[in-house]
Amino acid sequence: MTCGTAQGPTTNIPTTHTEMMNKILIPLLALTLTSLSACSDSHEKMEDLVIRHIKANMYPDEKLTVSEISKPDSTFGVMYMSEHEIAHITKTVDQVTEFFMKKTNNMTEYDPGNGYLAYLANKQMLVAAQINEVMAHSMQKKEFNGWRIRCKYTVANQGVRRKTEEWFFFDKEGEIIYSSFAIPLP
Repeated sequence: MTCGTAQGPTTNIPTTHTEMMNKILIPLLALTLTSLSACSDSHEKMEDLVIRHIKANMYPDEKLTVSEISKPDSTFGVMYMSEHEIAHITKTVDQVTEFFMKKTNNMTEYDPGNGYLAYLANKQMLVAAQINEVMAHSMQKKEFNGWRIRCKYTVANQGVRRKTEEWFFFDKEGEIIYSSFAIPLP
């Protein structure tokens, strides 16, 4: 019987700290970059859907200017909003009401022929109902059900500029807008 070295399968066991870190970090870095790229693509697709949705609800001669669009944020229930967000929306609605009342001298000088003021009046009534719906859905945080994006934009037509903040609610995959509501801005 001869004694010799054992000939077993060759293994790639890292022998130094640097080799070990390279074996772990390089694949982890590649996975992270791939995930970030996919996430970025998804965000861009959702933003594109928001812009297309807004444009689909405009007249052909209107011009759209987007001033702000948020990154997608997760939602936990249909139209779920935090207390802070509801307070922000309520404050915005109050500012628009104050602006409207000032422009119409507390409704004593309201001109229904003024397109911008008629737009504000109609939107304010719609927003009141939508806020009640949002508050009803926001009472309890539920399971993750999708994404939302907030977009501030201006639509201009024949010298009339309508500023709007609109919230868009997406499915879990970020491919379908299933709900939205718009708040006029003063």
